[in-house]
Amino acid sequence: MSVSAYKTSMQIPSDITNLILTYLEERQRLTGLNLSLQAFHRRVYAPLLSLNREWRTAVLRRLASECVFTADYPISSSRAIYSYAPELFAPEDYPMGALVRTVTLRLNFEGIADGDVPQLLTSPECPINGFSYATNLNVEIFSSGVIIEDHDEKQVLGYVNDTVSTIRRVLPMARNISVADNMLYPIIGNKLSAALGYLIQQLLCGSTKSSICYSSYVDDTAKYSGLTSLTHIDYEVIGYSKKHMQIIHQNALSLQELSIDYKGLGQIFKLVADNSGTLITYPRLRCLKLSSVDGLAPSSYPVFEDHMPFPRLIHVDLMVDYPFGDDTLFRGNANSLESLRMVADGRVERLLKKYDVFSGNKYKWLKSVRFENPFKSYVTGINMSSKAFMEILSQFPSLEKFEASGLSEMPTLLTQLPFLPNLRLIRVLDLGTVPLSLSNLITLLQTMTRLCVLSCSGSLSIGGGPNAELGPDLDALREEHYPFARQLKVLSLWKYGGGDFTDLGINNLTYFLASFAVICPSFYPTPMDPKLAVRFNKSLRLLIDDNMFAKYSKDLRRLLIAKM
Repeated sequence: MSVSAYKTSMQIPSDITNLILTYLEERQRLTGLNLSLQAFHRRVYAPLLSLNREWRTAVLRRLASECVFTADYPISSSRAIYSYAPELFAPEDYPMGALVRTVTLRLNFEGIADGDVPQLLTSPECPINGFSYATNLNVEIFSSGVIIEDHDEKQVLGYVNDTVSTIRRVLPMARNISVADNMLYPIIGNKLSAALGYLIQQLLCGSTKSSICYSSYVDDTAKYSGLTSLTHIDYEVIGYSKKHMQIIHQNALSLQELSIDYKGLGQIFKLVADNSGTLITYPRLRCLKLSSVDGLAPSSYPVFEDHMPFPRLIHVDLMVDYPFGDDTLFRGNANSLESLRMVADGRVERLLKKYDVFSGNKYKWLKSVRFENPFKSYVTGINMSSKAFMEILSQFPSLEKFEASGLSEMPTLLTQLPFLPNLRLIRVLDLGTVPLSLSNLITLLQTMTRLCVLSCSGSLSIGGGPNAELGPDLDALREEHYPFARQLKVLSLWKYGGGDFTDLGINNLTYFLASFAVICPSFYPTPMDPKLAVRFNKSLRLLIDDNMFAKYSKDLRRLLIAKM
């Protein structure tokens, strides 16, 4: 077929090209082709850019869907960066304004206060002037140092209005607006702080999605006092603050996503009740994420009888000790919750049992579960029993993804999992540090017939247990099982044993994967660090040349990791 004929044949509808590109990207993500993102773009996307207009447009919509423009101070430091693999194309050669859908503006507040930023945004050289189709706007406000109040208040407010009006004029379609307050340095004086608050309020005014991301070591939340209809709040702060909680409470009716990362748990339970004892409800909240780096337990676990603060939760991520003394968090959302991640220790076990939280398969839409350290609680020192753990897992009829850490103290897990009927539907499984033998792996996959992604960071063995001698009968394995587990696409084992990167560890990993590849023709190992990949490839080539594996060299060569 000639090139021209080939190009003509590739003029297919845009929805089909998008489906093809989505498939290629998903295959790269799931099957572990061991390519870096840049290498993937060069290998897959670069040829399509020159194929024809339809393919070029489809690819560029992915590669240039976002532009990050930094309006820094001084203005000579300003710069624009397109989202993905900019080395593949020259932005001036393509109609970028029609492609960009997300614009991220990084604005130095000192430049706004001095009037330089609004001037820059209106200049012909500013790239965002052509992005009239962008619907998503992310604004990051930052400072290069402490700002001392020596500005005229009226003049600064004028510059703020100029900045906001210019943004609205050049980005008329932007309705989903997020503001990230990254002012890590304080503003000396109340007038400029008020101007910053006014800027944030004006940016969010009239938006369909209004989001605040606040990351600061300074408690200056007064600038948010006028915000009462936020849909998203993301806090990263030091310790509990009444002011932080007041901002959350005043937006409770509109919030859809809430993320709090405290450097110290404090009184996180006050999410559901203010200082006067008035109960707070979040009728639209779909996603709740609570985390703390110190892992310290609260001083008390309050009980809120009959209160239903989170009736529509879909995603729950609790990387803190469960903050309540009853089932407050789970009331009313049995028909909406789809994913759950939490520290599940012995105290949580008793609460779940006492209040029948998961009994009766009531959480029928829960598809993804991750338990952290259920048998080794660093928070309360009370461990969950293995019996309770398996009983909880058996209550999720639609479970498709299960992940856990700290399971090394449950050696019977691999023998019990296959007998839970609901777990046979699982497509993604992370066993954490559970020791894994080749026979365990085969038994598991024989029962879990939909499993396509399996991860395990425990010790590996080829025989029946962790200490068994290596040396399977490859011919017998092949004859009994091949082709085996064609549904498995990703097998992630390279972090096993806590990351044993010694020569012995790499050799054991290679031996395990090679032995399994003899019977399973579909899986790929996950991407590795380039230096580690070189050592893995070297070890694998030695096996391929070994008499024991020579006849299966074709099966083993597909495991070789492509160069970055």
